[in-house]
Order: sequence, then C-alpha cells, then structure tokens
Amino acid sequence: MTDSKASNSLVILCLIAVTAVLYILKPLLIPFLIAVMLSYILYPVVEKLAAYRIPRIVTLLLIFISGIGLLASFFDVVVSNARAFADNFPEYQIQLMALLEQYSTQYPWLNRSFEEVIGFLFGLPIGSYTTAVVSSSLNFLSDALLVIFFITYLCLSLHTYPGKIERAFPGTKGKNILRILSRINADIRQYVSIHTFVSLGVGVSVGIICWVFGIPFAFLWGFLAFILNYIPTIGSIVASIPPVVIAAVQLGISSAIIVALLIIATQMVWENVIERKMTGESLGMSAIAMLLFLVFWTWLWGIVGAILAVPIASMVKIACENIPSLKPISVLMDDQ
Repeated sequence: MTDSKASNSLVILCLIAVTAVLYILKPLLIPFLIAVMLSYILYPVVEKLAAYRIPRIVTLLLIFISGIGLLASFFDVVVSNARAFADNFPEYQIQLMALLEQYSTQYPWLNRSFEEVIGFLFGLPIGSYTTAVVSSSLNFLSDALLVIFFITYLCLSLHTYPGKIERAFPGTKGKNILRILSRINADIRQYVSIHTFVSLGVGVSVGIICWVFGIPFAFLWGFLAFILNYIPTIGSIVASIPPVVIAAVQLGISSAIIVALLIIATQMVWENVIERKMTGESLGMSAIAMLLFLVFWTWLWGIVGAILAVPIASMVKIACENIPSLKPISVLMDDQ
C-alpha cells in the first residue's frame, strides 16, 4: 500500500472514530455545547461584575436561581400549550377538511392537491409529536443541572487561562496564541449573542402577530419560531405553517394570507436587515457548507443537532479564519 493510500485510510478511520465518539458522548456533549453558547453570553456579565469586586460565584448563583425559576415557568406554559393543541388538533383537522372540500368544489382542478393535503394532515401523529415535545422539555430540565455545572466551570475558570498560556508558552508565541484566541472568542461571542437576540425577536414578533389575530396558542408558535430560527430557511418555513393553517381554519383564507405575509416579512426584517446591520455583514457561509453541517448534525443528534448545526458551523468557520494553518477550511466554507 502506498503512503498516499495509507494516509487516506487513516483519515477515513479517524473520521469514523470521531463520529462514533460524538454519537456515544451525545448525552454529555449536547449539554456542554449549550453551556458553551450560554457562557459566551453570561461570561462578560460575570467579568463586568467581578471588576466591581462582586464574587463570580455570587453572580452565577443569582443568575442560576432566577434562570431556573423562569425556565420552569416557561416550559410549564410550553408543555400545557402543546398538550392543549394536541387535544384540539382533531377538531382543526375536521374544520380544515371542510374548508378544503368547499374550495375543491369551486376549483375542481385542485382536487388532487386537496386530497394530498387532507391525507397528510390526517396522517400526522400529533400525539407522538406532543409527547416528544413534553419529553424533550423534561429532558432539558433534567439536563439543566449538567448545563449549570459546565457553565459554572467555564465562567469560573476561563479568566485563569491567559496566565496559564503565558506561562506555558513564554515570549512571542504565547502572545500570538492569546491574540488568536481573543479574536476567536470575540467573533463567536458576537455571533451567539446577536443570533440569539434575533431569534428571540423573531419568536416574540410571531407570538404577537398570532395574539393580535386571535390565533390560539400564540405563545407556543412564538416559542417554535424562536427555536427553529436556528435552523436556516427550513426552520422558518416549518415554524410558519401551524399558525397559518389555524388562521385559515378559524379566520378564513384571506386572513391566513395576511398572517403568512406578516410572519414572512417579520422573519426577513429580523434576519436580513437587523441581524446584518448588527453584525455588519452576513454569516458569509456557503449554502453547501451549511447544508452539509445541517445534514450531518441532524443525522447524528436529531432535532437538537439541527438546531445546533449552524452555531457549530459558524464557530468552526470563525476559528478557522483566525488560525493561519486552518484558513483554507474557512475559505472553502465561505460564500464567496
């Protein structure tokens, strides 16, 4: 076997091994990645208060106590809304079928499409979806202690690493490492903070639109829009479907069209105007790279992987941009 073939085989084996480790360590890695994202938001607050001689552990305790109370209330509302929607879903199915049959008599050429829509809606396992939402919420709350542990470690120990790096790599090399790490941290913190803010803005806006139009479970649709906004393009489309369908059933087609246009306009303003203005530029990632990350992490970790795919991809791209030896990878991931 030539050296080239041996190298290629070694790379493939390494990729398989890394993928296996990522899958096996999923229960630990998902809380850790969530903790990393949250620590990018919380760490500056902890350090700012530490400058005023407030102990870091005191700041974290206050954040965790208030955060756990808010999360418990928040997920209680989400779970109750999801269960109520599942209970009312059969009624929505019947009303929507009647509406589609009415339009099928007016537009016979759409009969085939209406039949497919009806078959799809009656085949949806909403009970299973609701159970998944409830169990996911409970799993998240049960994993909250693990997330808190990781955040505590990160926020209490990160400030010690610059000194350790300077001692481990004295002179110019240590300064270069610190400069690169500082740029990486600043860029990732900016992305995570701004994208989370924009996703929250999308969720609140969608919830308000649904509330104004009297669409039931407005809080649930706002939460869905917030979470799914982390999934590029597909997430926004999926989050828009339930409130638009319910609007069509309860308010009529014209009102549903207005709701759909308002939701789409809201998503476009937040993502294409506000987010780009705050960051100064777009994420700059090619559609192929984003799709590959989305497919891989969804296959590996399911819906949680789909939500984390873009943040992970952006972190990888930002890190590669700031490390000279890895810059070719960031160029391949770029959209230009």
